[in-house]
Formats: sequence, C-alpha cells, structure tokens
Amino acid sequence: MLNYLAYSWLTMGKNVDKARDYLEIALSARPGDAHIIDSMGWAEYLAGDYPKAVDYFEKAVDTMPDDPTVNDHLGDAYWRAGRQVEARYQWQRALADKPDEPGDEQAIEEKLKKRPPRHGAAEPSRAGAEPAGRARRSAVDAGAIILHRTGNNR
Repeated sequence: MLNYLAYSWLTMGKNVDKARDYLEIALSARPGDAHIIDSMGWAEYLAGDYPKAVDYFEKAVDTMPDDPTVNDHLGDAYWRAGRQVEARYQWQRALADKPDEPGDEQAIEEKLKKRPPRHGAAEPSRAGAEPAGRARRSAVDAGAIILHRTGNNR
C-alpha cells in the first residue's frame, strides 16, 4: 500500500521526500519487490541522482525483464547518466514489450530520436520531471495508474 501512495505522489510531483520515506519502509518490508524497487528508482531519478536511480532500475529489470515501464525508466536513467547507447537499448526493449499506458509508445519513439549531448555539454536538468508523455498526467491519470498497477499485483 505504501508503494501505491508513494508512486502516485511521485507521478504528481507531490510529497517527494515523504514518498521516498514511504518507499524505504516498503522496501525494507519487501526487499525483493521489483515494483517497489522501480518506484525507489523513480524517486532517485526525480531527485536528480541518476547513478543511484540506475542501480535501482537495473535491479528491477533483473527481476522483471519484460516490463515496458521498468525498461523505459532504466532507459531514462541511463540517458541522464550519460549512457546513451544503453538508454536506446532499454527504450527499444520497452517498445518490444508493448507499453500499455496511452501515449507511452509514442513518447518512447520520440526518445529514440534524441541525439546525445555534445561532448562536454551537459543536457539541461529535468530534476522533478517525468519521461516524455507522463508530465501531463493529472491526478485522475495518477488514479488510473494506481488502478492499472493494482491489477499487476503492485
């Protein structure tokens, strides 16, 4: 239950610190739960700690290799960590696994069109932002995410 609440806060950009606290509690109770691990990775991503986000997302992908959302998240974190080749690979995996959220497939296709930053030029920070296609989600959309993930035993 803590994961549902925390992830919904993260998708809305609200209570990020409290969401992180809840995720730490949930993770200590269920350390192998890939959904909680993914959510923790998302919290780190939003905080701008991309290497730490990569660590969480890699663990989640190890457990759920065919989940398009987890692969998409790992791709986003790789991109921000300067690992563009790996990011593209993960986004291609996410597409192959058929994202089921409306707009996610198109958003991932747009990410695949991105060019890596020039050597020495950092990409503008998006701390607090979500992957393309998700930033526009409203609280109603966040509710749909929770219902969707509930069906996935999240």
